[in-house]
Amino acid sequence: MFSVRFYQFAFMALLITLGGPCSAQDLSGEWVGQLTGPFDSQYTAQYDHVSLKGNGTRLSGTWGRYVIDGNQTGAMIQMSLLDQNGKAAGSLSGNVTEGVASGSGRVASQRRFGGPALPPTDITWKLTRVVQAPATSKTYVFEPTSFYATYSAAEPPVLHIFPGDVVNTRTIDTAGRDAKVPRRGGMPILVPFMSKVLCPETHWS
Repeated sequence: MFSVRFYQFAFMALLITLGGPCSAQDLSGEWVGQLTGPFDSQYTAQYDHVSLKGNGTRLSGTWGRYVIDGNQTGAMIQMSLLDQNGKAAGSLSGNVTEGVASGSGRVASQRRFGGPALPPTDITWKLTRVVQAPATSKTYVFEPTSFYATYSAAEPPVLHIFPGDVVNTRTIDTAGRDAKVPRRGGMPILVPFMSKVLCPETHWS
């Protein structure tokens, strides 16, 4: 016969075992927020600086110009996005896995360059931790092998840089004259670079 104390001990051990892996990760800190959806084209990625503060199960902070009001239960996240007037601008839900948060939701986003707000649309989202810049900057000599005619986060970055880094490179004229490098149609622009601080997916041309 097992005693009542034994069963109490076994029950507590079971709770600890089950509760350990499900304990919530601390999301407080600085993040890079990515929203992907039909903003300017079919699937455009928009990036913002995200600041989160966890207090128990509650999450607060900012996502770009939005205010975050959310909660976290274990690995599950629910966030409401509020505009500057406190009106609902979107809702996000997802999970945290190995330090990266991601999921789906609906967001009423502003168009770039101050255009009118779009109606709420289905999006996917992702949060990655801000990368710390090294103590010293670097200088790069970059020789492009192709040029692009559009600004788009869909184009793969050719170089990862931090603020303070120097890039020596070249471009071509509006007629696309360059003896070495092929380009895509339309007015050519420089190949995309990636900034790795604040918004590591931001493309610079």
